[in-house]
Amino acid sequence: MEAHVADFGLAKFLQDDGASEWISSIVGTVGYIAPGRKPVGEYDDGVNIVGWVKKITPEQSQRSDYTKVVQIVVDPRLMGYSLIDVIRLFRVAMLCVEDDSSARPTMREIVHLLTDQSLSAQKLNV
Repeated sequence: MEAHVADFGLAKFLQDDGASEWISSIVGTVGYIAPGRKPVGEYDDGVNIVGWVKKITPEQSQRSDYTKVVQIVVDPRLMGYSLIDVIRLFRVAMLCVEDDSSARPTMREIVHLLTDQSLSAQKLNV
């Protein structure tokens, strides 16, 4: 995993001796542009997880190209994971970052989505 550092202009709030000042509000830039993302919305040699998760169907989840994407994304030290479980996790994660906060699941719903094995991947479509 590659670390990313951003300061959003907050360094200007430090005094010369390095002591911080009290501030009541902070304004920063909303959003994040991932490395490898081109301004036109295309990706170079990176993996577009959002597009991949939104387009995948349960039938497609067994295809080898999806297996390759999961192998790129999932930590190689994890062994014996289920491809369906990884897709389930990705889809739940996508629900958690919906633009409309009212559309995001509650923690109770997240636990249910992750633990209820009777839920098909189809029901988790984002």
